[in-house]
Amino acid sequence: MSNLKSYQFFFEKVGFFKKVGSVKLKKRYWILLAGIIFYFLAALIRVPTSSVTAGFFAGECIGRCNATDVITDHAIRVDEISNVDTIPSIHKTIRGDFSELKFNVPLLLLFHFTGSFGQPDSHDQGGYILGFKLLGIPFSYDIDKGSEPWYFTDMTDLVRDRLRKINNEILYHYQVKP
Repeated sequence: MSNLKSYQFFFEKVGFFKKVGSVKLKKRYWILLAGIIFYFLAALIRVPTSSVTAGFFAGECIGRCNATDVITDHAIRVDEISNVDTIPSIHKTIRGDFSELKFNVPLLLLFHFTGSFGQPDSHDQGGYILGFKLLGIPFSYDIDKGSEPWYFTDMTDLVRDRLRKINNEILYHYQVKP
């Protein structure tokens, strides 16, 4: 009971309660508490998107060094760009039901305005691309492996998995060598 009294004394000294012994918080603490609750709920809530872009880019590279694949419910648009004449670029659209390849993104990701996580390609190591459209508004992020946000730690694994599945679709539909 004495610990409870000492904590109560501390909170009274810093002005946490309006009146001594009262449990009513001041207005600013309610706002702070609401902000913290919104922040954590926004990290937990996953929103569906109309399209998802998964891709990668490489720094010092010869061959297909840039791939961006756009996934919608009914098609995948594959764009793999080569910087060498002997390795052809791929620009294909595969039609089908691909709704299982799309994924939901955390609501908190919409509030990340810088467009990158970490420093992708700062040392020519390349990085991953994650993009999506929500209510017609495009969002795009460059990601450095290991610099995923705490609320979406499997971001690069998810992008890599989608790229692998799309590559399998390309091989199945077009017999194109990756």
